[in-house]
Amino acid sequence: MCGLLNEVPVDYFSPLTSSGVRQDLAERAELTCGAIEFTAPNEYMVRPPQPPVYFFVIDVSCSAVTNGQLQIVSETILRCLDGLPGDQSTRVGFLTFDSKCHFYNLRATSTKPQMMVMSATEKIAIPSGYDFLVHLKDCKTVITNLLTDLPKMFQGNQDNRSCLGTALKAAQHIQKPIGGKMLLFTSNLPSVGLGVLPNRFDPKLLNTPKEILLVRAQNEYYKKFALQCSKKQIGVDVFAFARDAQFLDVANLGQLTELTGGQMHYYHNFQGYGTLDSHKFAMDLFTDLTRETGFEAVMRVRCSHGISVQNHLGNFFLRSTDLLALPNIDPSKAFGVTFTINEDLGPLISTIGPFVTIQAALLYTTTNSERRIRVLTTVLPITNDLNLIYKGMDVNAIVNINMKLSIQKALASGITEARDAIPNRLLETMVGYKMNFGNSTPTDPVPLPVSLKVFPLYTLAALKSVLFRTSVNVHPDLRAYYFQLFRFLPVEAGCLFLYPKLFALHNLDPYSGLLSEEGIVYLPPALNLSSEHLSRNGIFLMDNGQSLLMRICAEVDPQLLTELFGTTDLSQIPLHQMVIQPNPELPADCALNRIGNIIQAIQSDPDRYFYPRLHIFRDKEALDVTFLSAMIEDKYSNGQSYHEFLLTLTRQVSEKIK
Repeated sequence: MCGLLNEVPVDYFSPLTSSGVRQDLAERAELTCGAIEFTAPNEYMVRPPQPPVYFFVIDVSCSAVTNGQLQIVSETILRCLDGLPGDQSTRVGFLTFDSKCHFYNLRATSTKPQMMVMSATEKIAIPSGYDFLVHLKDCKTVITNLLTDLPKMFQGNQDNRSCLGTALKAAQHIQKPIGGKMLLFTSNLPSVGLGVLPNRFDPKLLNTPKEILLVRAQNEYYKKFALQCSKKQIGVDVFAFARDAQFLDVANLGQLTELTGGQMHYYHNFQGYGTLDSHKFAMDLFTDLTRETGFEAVMRVRCSHGISVQNHLGNFFLRSTDLLALPNIDPSKAFGVTFTINEDLGPLISTIGPFVTIQAALLYTTTNSERRIRVLTTVLPITNDLNLIYKGMDVNAIVNINMKLSIQKALASGITEARDAIPNRLLETMVGYKMNFGNSTPTDPVPLPVSLKVFPLYTLAALKSVLFRTSVNVHPDLRAYYFQLFRFLPVEAGCLFLYPKLFALHNLDPYSGLLSEEGIVYLPPALNLSSEHLSRNGIFLMDNGQSLLMRICAEVDPQLLTELFGTTDLSQIPLHQMVIQPNPELPADCALNRIGNIIQAIQSDPDRYFYPRLHIFRDKEALDVTFLSAMIEDKYSNGQSYHEFLLTLTRQVSEKIK
C-alpha cells in the first residue's frame, strides 16, 4: 500500500513459482482476500479483553407504566437472557428511575433483589459494598425475579417526573471500571436532577428557517456525558417511547448514541402494551441484545500516498485526526469515508503501479472476550479515461454519501440550505458529463451514464423524504430520529428508505407468495412509485425498510377481503392492530397464505437491520397521506413530478453550459 520494499521474515518466507508468485499463495488468506481477521497479539491490549456487559436503565415513571413500556421492557429482557452473547463472563445490571434512582443489589446468594433508593438527584452517591453489576450465570434466579416483579413494584406509580440525566450518570459510575453496553428506556423529558431538558417544542417554528433549532442538539450535558462514556468504553443505545406524539427531544438524547457507536430507537405515537408497536419494540430489543457485538473498538482508514481521507461519517468519536473510537460496534452500523486527491499520482504509479489502495482496520473485542483485528482492503485502478470512471460509479454508494453529507449541512446551516445542496451535486455531475460526452441518446436528453441513470430519481426521493421535506406535518423528533438513523444506515437500507418497494397483492402472478424447493418465498415484482400503478380495486404493500404500509382500496374484491380478514366490512375490525399470517390448514395457494408468506418473508429476512412493523389501513385514512407522499414520481403536494424534475435539470444544465 505504501510502496515500501522490506525483507520477508524468515518464518514468512516462501519460494516462488516460475511466474514469480509465492508457492503458498493459495494458503495465505491475507494475500488473497479483501477481508480478513487476525487474533490480536498482546501489544494490542492495554488491559485484559472486556467481558460482555449489559446495563439496563429503565424509566418507571407514571408515563412508562401507563403506556406499557415497563411491562414490555421487563418481559423482553427476561426472554433475551438466555440469548445474550458471550460466555460465562457476561454481566448484567439494572437501574430504574422516576424522580429518584433505584439501585438493585443482585447478590448471587439471594433469590430476591434488594432495592436501594437515591433521592438526591444533583449529586451522585452510589451505595458501596453491593452487587449492582453481576455475572449472569451466577445470578440468573435473582435477575429473573427482578424482571418478573418490576411491573408490579411500580404499578400505580403517580410520580411522572424524570431524573434521566442523573440515572445515566449513576449507571456510568457503576459501569466505568469495565465498559460495555448501556441501554436506556425512556418515556419522558428529563425534568429533575442533572441534564434537565425543557420542552422546547414550538409548532410556530415548523416549516420555517428556525425549525432546525428543534432538530439540532442544544444541550451540552448529554454531549459531555457521551464523550465520557466513549472514554470509558461504554456504548449507549436509547429506546424512546412517545405517546400521542409528545416531544422527547430526540435531537439531544441522540448525542448519547452518536458519539458512542450506539443506536437510537424512537417509537412515535407508541400505542402501548399488547399492540403491534410493542411487538416491534420487542423484536428491536431482541435483535439489539442477541446480535454479535464488538466492544472497546477503534478503527482507522489508511490509503496510498497521493490521496487522503477528507471526512468520516457515522456514529463514533474521532479520537485523533484518523482514529475512530467505537465502544460498541455491530453489523447494522455503516461508515462513510470521503477522500481527496491531493498530489500528482505519477510517483505512486511509478512506484507500485497504476492503482491506489484503501484499507480499513478495526480492532475490537468479541463477545467471547477475544481481541481481534479485522482488515478490509480494496485496490482501485488509476485511469485518465473519464468514460471508465463514469462507468464504474456506484450510484447507491454515491447517494448514501450525499445523504450523510446533506444531514451534516442541515444541522450546520439549516434544512433549506441542505435542500438546495442536494440537487446541486447532481447538477454538477450532469454538467461535467455533458461537457465531456454530450447527451446519452437523442431520445434520452438526461446527460448521465448508464451507471448513474437513477441518480436523479434518488435525488428527488431525498428532497421528498421525511428528512428534507418542508412541511408542518413532520414532527421534529421524527426528523431528528431519521437524521440520526441515516448517519449509520448501510447502503442498501438507505436506498430502500429513500425509494421504497411497492408490491401489488391483489393480482399476484402464479409464483409470488409461494415457496421454492429451498423454502424461499417468491416476492412479486416491485412497481415504480407512481399513482399510475394504483387502482381502486387494489391492495398494495409498501416496504421502506422501517415499516410496511398495506393500503386497502375502496373497491377490492369482496372474496379477497373475506379470505384475508374474514369479513367484507372493514369498518368493524381494528385494521391497525391486525396481522396477516399463513395458515397451514388452508391450501398453499390461497390468498391468505400467499400474502402472509410475502409479509412474513420481508419481516424475517435475516439480512434486515430493522423489524418492519405492518400498518394496515384503508385509502383516505390518516396513513394514506404517508403512503401517497412516498409516490416519488408523482406531483404530490408542492413537489415536482419526476418528469418535471428531469425537465428542470436538463434546462439548468443547458443554462450552465452556455
